[in-house]
Amino acid sequence: MKVIAILSTAATFAIAAVACGGTSSSEQPVGGERGACYPNGTCNAGLTCLSNSCVVVPGDDGGSADGGSTDGTMDSATHTDGGDASTCTGTDVVCANICVASNPAHCGSSCTKCTPPTNATATCTSGSCGYTCNILRCLSECVDPGNDPLNCGGCGVACGGGVSCVGGFCQPISVAVSPFPAELRVDSTHLYWIQQGGVNGQPGIYRVALLGGSPVQLLATAGASFLAKDSVNLHWTDSAAGTVNKMPLAGGTVTPLALGLNNPGPIAIDATYAYFVITNLNQVSKVPLAGGSVAPVVTLTQFLQGIVVDATNVYVPHYDGSTMVTIEKVPIGGGAATQIGSGPGYTGGIAIDANNVYFTLQQAGPVMRSPIAGGATVQVAAGNGAGITSDGTSIYWADNQSGKVKNAPIAGGTTTTLAAGQVLPTSVAVDATYVYWGNRDGTTGGIFKSVK
Repeated sequence: MKVIAILSTAATFAIAAVACGGTSSSEQPVGGERGACYPNGTCNAGLTCLSNSCVVVPGDDGGSADGGSTDGTMDSATHTDGGDASTCTGTDVVCANICVASNPAHCGSSCTKCTPPTNATATCTSGSCGYTCNILRCLSECVDPGNDPLNCGGCGVACGGGVSCVGGFCQPISVAVSPFPAELRVDSTHLYWIQQGGVNGQPGIYRVALLGGSPVQLLATAGASFLAKDSVNLHWTDSAAGTVNKMPLAGGTVTPLALGLNNPGPIAIDATYAYFVITNLNQVSKVPLAGGSVAPVVTLTQFLQGIVVDATNVYVPHYDGSTMVTIEKVPIGGGAATQIGSGPGYTGGIAIDANNVYFTLQQAGPVMRSPIAGGATVQVAAGNGAGITSDGTSIYWADNQSGKVKNAPIAGGTTTTLAAGQVLPTSVAVDATYVYWGNRDGTTGGIFKSVK
């Protein structure tokens, strides 16, 4: 009896095995179950060395009994693994009549091995399994926003349509090949743009279905400069020919609206008129969409860099040629200009919604907002812009210096990058689901889209 009293726990297992018809550890292969441990204190896979005997401990991974578990969590520095039930203290638990630490390898009185979900690390707290998210928790799931197409770059940012998420960005979808696209416009079925460098060697006005495909040339022309559209027609200025023109959205007969103009430039339309800049005169003029005489709206002193219109006014960026641009508001029937905004540098784009005019400053960089009714001009977001538009909730612009397409709330706030790694992104358009833009690199250029 005195001999039995000083036997180790592992030896007791061995004696029990012999009594039941098994063999002692001395008769088992070294490193095998019930066999002696290897000289370095380890055993074969799935076994743990306790008191120089290899045994199975539920939930363990084969770490040695002296505190060196192979997963770094098995053994406790506050107790000796391998003791019988009477040696357990504190949070230690008894697994297969062996005292071990309660941790994710063998948690609580049930000795459960905690299994975490993807992108998480198992925990064991007060005898219950849990987990912590390694990167980001979105509702009840642990996600990696760098590659999760349902949470790309943040919770709830879904790429959709089978689009992959890489580096936290939904990968842009190619809509059409076009080396030098400009003046992008969108409706419920198609995208329209001016191709200035030629698709298959042919500059002109093009369109493509929103789902993508081969661009269709609506008109072969090298002079088209600026583009506008309504629900029926496309309208454009031809700076080389000195004309303002229109044609059906699907192509067809071209109808000149104005002839003999001195370098017509940016154009905007309402239900009745086309408003356009005569660049060499620093003048805004208008012509009826149904045809008729050209009438001046306002003449200013310096460069007019764009135009937008609402039901009562036209708005133009007025660049002084050196350091400053002002946003001028002029009644559509003509009259005096009223300054409603300003900023350093020159504009890369202008957009409008029901309450504000937005414009980009290419030299200084910020995206600015000026209230139509008057008030302070404020910065909405930082970043260079070569094209800008609004959907009434957010503004969207192409930052051609950083190669990114971005958006921000119209009231200001966090700027979100929608696409990165683009080459000279410029003109931007939006619909209910996507933001569209053109890359103008001449080689891999084209029209792309990404989920808003």
